[in-house]
Amino acid sequence: MKRNNAMDLRVIKTKKAIQGAFIQLIKEKGYQNVSVSEIALKAKINRNTFYLHYDTKDDLIKKMMFDLNEQIQNSLTFFQTLNTKNYNEISIHWGFRNILHLIKPNIAFYQVLLNDDSLRGYINNLYLVIKKFLYEWLDIKNAAFELIFEYAANGTIGLIEKWILDNTFDENKTAKILANLSVTILKQYYELNK
Repeated sequence: MKRNNAMDLRVIKTKKAIQGAFIQLIKEKGYQNVSVSEIALKAKINRNTFYLHYDTKDDLIKKMMFDLNEQIQNSLTFFQTLNTKNYNEISIHWGFRNILHLIKPNIAFYQVLLNDDSLRGYINNLYLVIKKFLYEWLDIKNAAFELIFEYAANGTIGLIEKWILDNTFDENKTAKILANLSVTILKQYYELNK
């Protein structure tokens, strides 16, 4: 049993080294200019080890994005525990804080996704997942609120992007601002649906 645990830890360590090297190289050279050989060299592994885990650099980024999408979706399930009619700023603040707390350890990867135009599609897909979840959670049926929702969703995404790129704002204060704005939007939603 100990041998399997040691193998699992080595696999995890190797994957982290590969992913860390990949992120660093994208920062330095841009995604299009990074090769598998360079990733292996920077990660201090041989190319065959890379290919044990990933087929190509495209496969690597897709798997990294899959993991991030899964983490974000799991974090969003917190919002499902909230009844939209009985929302409060504290609970919404907690939800946003969870999301930001989840992003923080992967912030270098998010920065790369936002700064490299060839990777922008990956982050846009993540936004679509979040927007679809919130759209369904809020059960939007009112055309006017649909416009308000789009405005709020894009503003929220913009604020989160600023937080990621600047990496200087306090996570808790950012979550509080997002919660405050969300409560304002939800109040507007219920005003429209009276």
